[in-house]
Amino acid sequence: MKRIKLIIALVLCGFSLLTVSSPSFAAISNNPLYASGNTWHFNIIPYLWATWMKGDITVNNRKSDVDITPKDIKDAADSAFAARFEVRRGRFGFVFDPLYMELSSTEKNIKIESTFALADISASYRFFSIPIGGFNGGNVLAILGVVGGRYWYLKTKLSSSLFPSVERSTSWTDPVVGISLRYYNGDKWLYVLSGDVGGFGVESDATWQLRLGSTYMFNQYFGLRWRLRLIALNRKKSHLAGQIKFKTNIRIYGPSLGFIVAF
Repeated sequence: MKRIKLIIALVLCGFSLLTVSSPSFAAISNNPLYASGNTWHFNIIPYLWATWMKGDITVNNRKSDVDITPKDIKDAADSAFAARFEVRRGRFGFVFDPLYMELSSTEKNIKIESTFALADISASYRFFSIPIGGFNGGNVLAILGVVGGRYWYLKTKLSSSLFPSVERSTSWTDPVVGISLRYYNGDKWLYVLSGDVGGFGVESDATWQLRLGSTYMFNQYFGLRWRLRLIALNRKKSHLAGQIKFKTNIRIYGPSLGFIVAF
């Protein structure tokens, strides 16, 4: 019985070390990306994303391959916006990460205008904070659970002097769940590996995402963030957009570089 009580005590002690709050850490408490206590933390991160798109799109049973490079987007872009907004308080975090592009081109007297929008909206909870190299080492591995949604929007407009303009659009939101591993190295560096899965047949058949990257903070307020991001979408069931049946199987990926404003 004493041995069992000792084992239970050791397990509870180990669990308390894993879930200990951040003020017990030394250098990590000065990392502006690690939220501790009841203080609100905000990050605004505008970024540039060199985007590749590969896959296929089927419209009214007519299948077309998609193979778009960053140069294609640069040449056709009328406007674009990408930014990430983060709010953290203690173990909880909230993220809004929108991407918006307006593209246009002219082929044989027909002007094609396309609008594409993608936005991740999620909430996270930090389950564990594991000190690496002791509590005073300043290095911490954090494990977060993530739940949220991924919003998609597509619009295409065809216009010409030969026929009236035609415009169609479609949008939907996929539920997603995921996990994020964050390694805080002192008060300057953060390394992130995260992933999520979603869709589950609610709207899309499946969607998933992987992120790998690092962040360096110059001081408490400004820093740089690099990310390698891959998003996949598989929508096999027909979706009625106006009178258009729409299916897609596509991957969006590439590196990004952002500037962080933290407060």
